[in-house]
Amino acid sequence: RAPRARRPPRRWARKKAELEAMNALMNASAITIQRVHRGHKGRVAASDVRMEMAEFIAQIREEEAKQDEEEYWKTHTFARYKRDVKAFVRTLAESVRSIQVGTGGGDPEDHDFGAT
Repeated sequence: RAPRARRPPRRWARKKAELEAMNALMNASAITIQRVHRGHKGRVAASDVRMEMAEFIAQIREEEAKQDEEEYWKTHTFARYKRDVKAFVRTLAESVRSIQVGTGGGDPEDHDFGAT
């Protein structure tokens, strides 16, 4: 009778050990999933911060470049005059071209500016 009486407690002990092992495995799995998820969130947040910082630095560099250009044009008056004249001539030529294209062109001789 004694061996039969010991079987149910051994079975329950084995079942309890299996449940505890399963609980430990599930707990370890949950911890691993949390660790991976938190790491992912941290990397995403760090990437966002890096992007914001890069945009901020690019904005500062752009402002500094504009200031440097303004300072250059203030100190180089002849170069500024030359630039403005070129821009004026380019705008004038574009407006003349657009007028000629818009009206159908007129005489073919008018289109050939450089021909002799």
